[in-house]
Amino acid sequence: MVCDKSLLNGKEVKASAELNKKADYRCLDCHEPLILRVGPIRTAHFAHRPGSICERNSEPETFAHTAMKDDLQKLLNIPDEYREFRGIPGVQPDLVWQGRFAIEVQHSRIQTEEVKRRNAKYFNNGFIPIWILHRQEMEGNNYYERGFFLADHFPEQYFIEQYILTTKLKDFEQYILQCQGALCYIAFDNDYRSDEPLFGYEEFEKVRGRKTLYIAKSVFQNRNFMFHSAAEFEAWTLDYPGGRKREREEEERKAKLRAQEQEEREAQEQEEREREVKGRQRKGHGGRSGGGRKF
Repeated sequence: MVCDKSLLNGKEVKASAELNKKADYRCLDCHEPLILRVGPIRTAHFAHRPGSICERNSEPETFAHTAMKDDLQKLLNIPDEYREFRGIPGVQPDLVWQGRFAIEVQHSRIQTEEVKRRNAKYFNNGFIPIWILHRQEMEGNNYYERGFFLADHFPEQYFIEQYILTTKLKDFEQYILQCQGALCYIAFDNDYRSDEPLFGYEEFEKVRGRKTLYIAKSVFQNRNFMFHSAAEFEAWTLDYPGGRKREREEEERKAKLRAQEQEEREAQEQEEREREVKGRQRKGHGGRSGGGRKF
C-alpha cells in the first residue's frame, strides 16, 4: 500500500508540498528509492519507481482517503505512530486502535479475496479487523425498487411505500457485512451535519430472491446509526461479530479449559490423598496382625 511517509537521511518524514522533490526518499519497508508526487487532485504521497517489486507498491491515495484517515484518527484519538502501522507481517492497516483493532479505511473497490487475506493476517496476529467505507461509494449503488417486488419480504412496508430505496452491495461489501454485521462508513457531504463528516454504520437485510440486493434497516427505523464519539464506536465493537464477540468466545473457551484443567488437578489430588489413606491403613493393619501375644 502506498503511504504518506518515507525515510529521509534515516528519519521518517511525511509527504507534503513543502518537501524537496529531489531529495533521496526511501521506502520504509524495502528501502527502494521513492518519488515525491504532489498535485491538485491526488494528495501528496511517495511512489515507487516503475518496475519496483515492493509488495506495498500501489496506486496513490486520494484526498478523500486521506481525509477519512485524518477524521478517524482525530475522533478515536490515535497517536501518529499507529497510523499506517507496520508491525503486522504482510499487512499494513491504516490505523491501529487500542492496540488490537486494525482499521482499514477503504475508499475504492477491492477484491474479496484480498479482504479475506488481510483479515486472516490480522486474526492470526491477534488483531481485530474493522473496515470503514466511503458513504459516497456506497450510495452510488442505491436505487428505488418497485414496492410489489418487495411485498413478500417486507409486507408491513408494502402498503406504506410504493417504491423502496434499496442498495446493490458489491461482493467485498457483502463479505464485510457478513463479518461485521454492519457496514461502517464516513460521509463528508451529508444532511445531518454541515461542517463535520458523518461517521456511522448501516445494517442491511438481504432481499429475498435477490443475489446482491439489500435494504438498509434505517429506511424503516426512525433513528440514525451514527458514532458521535470514540465511546459510542467502542460500544458498537462489543457486538461486532468478527471482533469483541469472537474475543469473548475465545476468553470463554480458555476459561472453560482452565476450569476443566482445575477439575482434573483436583481429581488427581483427591486420588492421591485416597491412595495415601489406604496405604496408611494397610500399614496399620499389618502392624496389628504381626504383634500378637506370646505364650
